Amino acid sequence: IYLDTSGESISRRGYRTETSTAPMQETLAASMILASKWKPGNHFINPMCGSGTI
Repeated sequence: IYLDTSGESISRRGYRTETSTAPMQETLAASMILASKWKPGNHFINPMCGSGTI
């Protein structure tokens, strides 16, 4: 028996009106920011931003 309780992946739920191809999922980018212990108000520098996912 299988019951999907959460729907599609957060990175595929369609809340954005404009989309582009990103090299990583937004959920992975968000977890990287959390792991960096970044705090609002501090600068966040990502020298490898590429498409700007993070």
